[in-house]
Amino acid sequence: VEDKDAMREAALAWIAANPRAKQPWDDKGFTWPGPSPGSQDAINLFVGAYAMLYKKTAGAIPSPEVALKTVRQGSFLTMDRALELEARAFAAIAVSGGAKDMIRTFWYHRTAAERCEGLPTTDDMNIAKVGVLGAGMMGAGLAYVSAAKGLEVVVKDISQEALDGGQAHCKAEAAKKRHLSQEARDEILGRITWTLDLGPLEGCDLVIEAVVENDKVKAVVTREVEPLLAEGGIFASNTSAIPITHLAQASEHRERFIGLHFFSPVEKMPLLEIIMGEATNDETLARCLAFGRLIGKTPIVVNDGYGFYTSRVFGCYLMEAVQLVAEGHDPVLVEWAARERGMVVPPLKVFDEVTLTLGRKGLTQREAYLGESVDGPGIELLKAMVDDHNRAGKAAGGGFYDYEGKKRSIWPGLKDLGAPTPDVTGVELIGDRLMYAQIAEVGRVLDDGILRKNRDAEVGAIFGIGFAPGSGGPLAWMDRRGLDTVVSNLRRLADSYGERFEPAQTLVTMAERGQRFFDK
Repeated sequence: VEDKDAMREAALAWIAANPRAKQPWDDKGFTWPGPSPGSQDAINLFVGAYAMLYKKTAGAIPSPEVALKTVRQGSFLTMDRALELEARAFAAIAVSGGAKDMIRTFWYHRTAAERCEGLPTTDDMNIAKVGVLGAGMMGAGLAYVSAAKGLEVVVKDISQEALDGGQAHCKAEAAKKRHLSQEARDEILGRITWTLDLGPLEGCDLVIEAVVENDKVKAVVTREVEPLLAEGGIFASNTSAIPITHLAQASEHRERFIGLHFFSPVEKMPLLEIIMGEATNDETLARCLAFGRLIGKTPIVVNDGYGFYTSRVFGCYLMEAVQLVAEGHDPVLVEWAARERGMVVPPLKVFDEVTLTLGRKGLTQREAYLGESVDGPGIELLKAMVDDHNRAGKAAGGGFYDYEGKKRSIWPGLKDLGAPTPDVTGVELIGDRLMYAQIAEVGRVLDDGILRKNRDAEVGAIFGIGFAPGSGGPLAWMDRRGLDTVVSNLRRLADSYGERFEPAQTLVTMAERGQRFFDK
């Protein structure tokens, strides 16, 4: 039909011509297509479906399981009764605490972050030309997403091989955009300049440094490139941990020096963690927020400090897993316990992917910036993996896992590096330690004043490091259990496994006052 009026008339005419119309399931002769409910074939179908579902969710998210259960039970009922069953099941899930927490984070918090509510804004981003220092996977990804939004991009590296690799990465990304014409793809790639020289960086409105995680190297790069920026140009570091105020010491314009912490792969990961140095001004923040929105990122804004927010919490997750393995807990149980608690990626697997060398360097950096020496079985295991066994992760051919084509299996040598299996172990204990290690660090981040808004704790943890999405985030996770219970459990774990589990003062005070992070 041509319009709404014509559609209404056509519908009325159809009803008049078909006064006895029925839905198929209202017909007396209706039979279910496929296997009959209750038959062996149907039983086999649902048994297989439950197994596949459990493999995928590890039982951490109830709604898919309830949906499948409702389909199975409803197949024995009339359609009207089955619809009632479905309505009751849906209502129970919809008003559950988990659903409320997810709605709060995935809708309200995320939308507020994307709209930059409560943050400085600008009508003039004043960023047309972007420089990217480093042509690795991160730098190439930044180049592509920026060019795809119409910005002129210059990628500078000291290695032609790295430039070639970055260019190949961008071509591969463009090839995936099948909805675009070849001409449109070529236009995107044509906006990117690849260079070994500093000259093409002249006039950049924003430069994002994505070089090796070393403050001395970053300082040299800052001094070389900053004079080439356009008037009012911004210099940003993509560091995942080094304090921005420290890096800004190499800058002549510290008010325009900021941290833009992207997550790999840039093309897929939605989060952008923006770090404010002591001297960073609001105009710089506003322009970077506008840039983040342009390239489709969800921003959180945090204060400065070693590891910021996401890296600190993520590091505790990974290192607690290594500590568990070093104590003799089965690495297979470690991985499964994380999934059962709802974590998106198990810790040993993701540690392999981010590389063990990054964790190894992080230990040295932590000691340098915080003056805290860290030791223990987990630290020794990580050092042995990298230094003695050359197992630096997936990219190096092996880490906690062995890799053969698409197959992946736990490296048998881990048994020789860890202690004998402890008397007390199991998924419940391991899951508690993995989750409470992160929760304890979130508390310390709150104590240190790194987080500016509670919403950023939730958005950053879920969209940046894969904290259990079904929980709504670490603050909601604590609210659901009650701060008094959280503090009590942290103290119990601290007594048994070390001071890293000691509850932060913020959590203790809130527990004593009966407070929550969010309304029920």
